[in-house]
Amino acid sequence: MDIRQHTVLIAEDSPTQASSLQETLEEKGLRVLHASDGIQALEMTKEHLPDAVILDIEMPGMNGLEVS
Repeated sequence: MDIRQHTVLIAEDSPTQASSLQETLEEKGLRVLHASDGIQALEMTKEHLPDAVILDIEMPGMNGLEVS
């Protein structure tokens, strides 16, 4: 399986954490999308249909548990 064909959505409100995780995943060849809160993560999931979603538990608006 070639992971370079896959998209991961990161839902993380900390720019530092999101950037670090995004950089790591992109180095592995994954396409990465970023949402800064749970509501945006839900909208992006519907629009982009990512293969995987990484959710922060504590985010403003809607937390990771509510999104899942």
